[in-house]
Amino acid sequence: MTACFTVNKTTAHVGDTLTFSNCSDYDGATPENVSWFFGDGDIIYNSPVKTITHIYKSAGNYKAEISIGGAEQGDHKECSITIE
Repeated sequence: MTACFTVNKTTAHVGDTLTFSNCSDYDGATPENVSWFFGDGDIIYNSPVKTITHIYKSAGNYKAEISIGGAEQGDHKECSITIE
């Protein structure tokens, strides 16, 4: 498994809607244990959707992350987000 996601903006303003898209490769397996971490305390566990939106409520630097497949055989990817 290889974790992958894209985001429509890595620099945005407080209140902007950011769109995160899951482009992970599951090696032919069914997507399981897909979790999103936005770095501001918001976490979405076991999300079955490929595209998700998030709004940051405070300015700062955040690390968004997708985690797939669980702790033992899974993978994760991070991306820095700046909110002005």
